[in-house]
Amino acid sequence: MPTLQNPKWERFAINVFQSTKTRWSLARCYEEAGYKAVGHSSEMAASRLMKNDEVRMRITELSKPVVKKAGMSLEALVSRIEAAIVAAKADGAHGAVAQNHALILKIIDMVEERGRAEEMQFGGASTSAEIMQQIIDELGPTEAVEIAEQIIEAARNRLAEQAVVIS
Repeated sequence: MPTLQNPKWERFAINVFQSTKTRWSLARCYEEAGYKAVGHSSEMAASRLMKNDEVRMRITELSKPVVKKAGMSLEALVSRIEAAIVAAKADGAHGAVAQNHALILKIIDMVEERGRAEEMQFGGASTSAEIMQQIIDELGPTEAVEIAEQIIEAARNRLAEQAVVIS
């Protein structure tokens, strides 16, 4: 799909695609695209624009190379971690072995979580960036931060439970 004919829609799609790096809300993406709405009207207008099929298709198109690249690099990353484990075992570096095992478990959890997230319906959101924005838009930034902190704590607890002591 080529760039969108409406330049503000195109800029909004690019802003949303880049929002995982910029940490912009949908409202901010909307305003940075050149729209003049502010406050809650920006949030509502951005939400409506996210329902536009052309905009959604453009965001999906922008993210395809990243998804493909990440998929290919995931295998390479796991191979490197496995090689590091073998080398660490040979050197007797038990701490490094444990850290690399924990890293593999974290990657597995992230991949599984992404699969579960894609199965769920978040107001039509299909990418992790869209899901995050949907959560923030629906709950508000304060409650979203509280939930994020709970998720981080739960993830740390799971890692601690899964850690294997090597003696």
